[in-house]
Amino acid sequence: PPPPPAQEEDKLAGAVMRRRSRRKASTPPAPGRAVTAPVDPSVEALVRHSLSDLDEIESRAGSAVRQFMPDPLPADADLDGMMEQARRKQRAGDFSGSLEIVERVLAAQPHHVQAQAYLSENTNRLLDMFRSRIGPLARMPRVKLRPDEIIWQSLDHRAGFLVSQVDGRTTFEDLIEISGMTELEATRMLARLVEFGIIG
Repeated sequence: PPPPPAQEEDKLAGAVMRRRSRRKASTPPAPGRAVTAPVDPSVEALVRHSLSDLDEIESRAGSAVRQFMPDPLPADADLDGMMEQARRKQRAGDFSGSLEIVERVLAAQPHHVQAQAYLSENTNRLLDMFRSRIGPLARMPRVKLRPDEIIWQSLDHRAGFLVSQVDGRTTFEDLIEISGMTELEATRMLARLVEFGIIG
């Protein structure tokens, strides 16, 4: 048959374009995937050994959060007595012990003003201690051990994930940000990795 006139071709092309546009608009976008820093080749073996699946890491991290949640206190718990223990521990320089107690108090009574103050002070003291071991947060650490040496350190999955992100281009501050942990826990873990000579 003879080809359609130019006007008919334009109509057909317009209909096709409109149909494609409607199809694209009705298709839900594909779910995004988390973007992580490229893994340094020197820790590739470690990543294969303990961090083979990012979804598994996230699931295990959720379990770790549940594991470290303080146990609920009984209804007749002596909160004043617990706060006195927290005060004594803080005066003795046991900020971690004091923090653990006030977290339990706040789990029972979230608006406890004194416990909130102790939580803030203990957290800041501990952050200062761990940051002093790390050095400037803008510094970009490197892995100092070979992959086979790292495996012998028996790192848990959270520490292993942090090590896998150390590539000489990512700052300590960024590592804390992408860790999926609280600032205190991530800073504490990075300080330990530095102390053990794993990163630096």
